[in-house]
Amino acid sequence: MGEIKQWYERDFTLEQAMRCIDENLKASVRNFVAVGFYLKSIRDQKLYQDDDCQNFEEFVRKHYDRDKGWASRCIKVNDQLSKDGNSPVLADEYKDYKVSQLVELAYLTDAVSYTHLRAHETTLHL
Repeated sequence: MGEIKQWYERDFTLEQAMRCIDENLKASVRNFVAVGFYLKSIRDQKLYQDDDCQNFEEFVRKHYDRDKGWASRCIKVNDQLSKDGNSPVLADEYKDYKVSQLVELAYLTDAVSYTHLRAHETTLHL
């Protein structure tokens, strides 16, 4: 009697492998947005103090071995691109984006908003 193989130990086709990759990449995008939401909650509610951390950056380093920049990117993407701007759910219009694209878009959104605001202020002062 043969040993039972795990699902990932079985032979699969190129199409099946590619579908699995696509599904996992989409999951990583959804997870990035959710991570941003929960990091923001920890930061804003100062929950890191419950873990005897002096500040948010210390908490992120201690538990995730990441720097504050990583946490800031996660939070920024959540602020800009999550459903209703404050949820662990990615807004539908961004569901086909990659994580790197979401990060770029989140920062681009700020730059465009700033440029638009400056143009509006200039128009008001003319």
